Amino acid sequence: MLKLVKSLVASLVLVSLTGLVAFGQEVTKSLSLSRDTTVGTQKLQRGGYTIKFVDDKDGQIAFFKGSKEVATATYRLVKLARPAAETSVIFNVGTDGAFKLSRIELRGESFAIELQ
Repeated sequence: MLKLVKSLVASLVLVSLTGLVAFGQEVTKSLSLSRDTTVGTQKLQRGGYTIKFVDDKDGQIAFFKGSKEVATATYRLVKLARPAAETSVIFNVGTDGAFKLSRIELRGESFAIELQ
């Protein structure tokens, strides 16, 4: 009987841990910025960056140039009607004329990342 209880507890722990791994994965994607822009309060030069974020909830997105983190911003996920056909970066123009990154759509994903 004790062996059965131990097996049951071990099985439940294993199933719980497997469920945790399946949700909330950190995603790393490459992104190219076609113009100088602002992300949060940091200014980024045009060029290639790597972004990291969690793919199933709102949170913090980080921008990396090589292995160095150069900017972070708060984001929320917005559901798309269908997966994005290509990766798109949307900018807004501020009152000072500077571009601010406002939204990222990643090819094949059914969500957009809307920067706060």
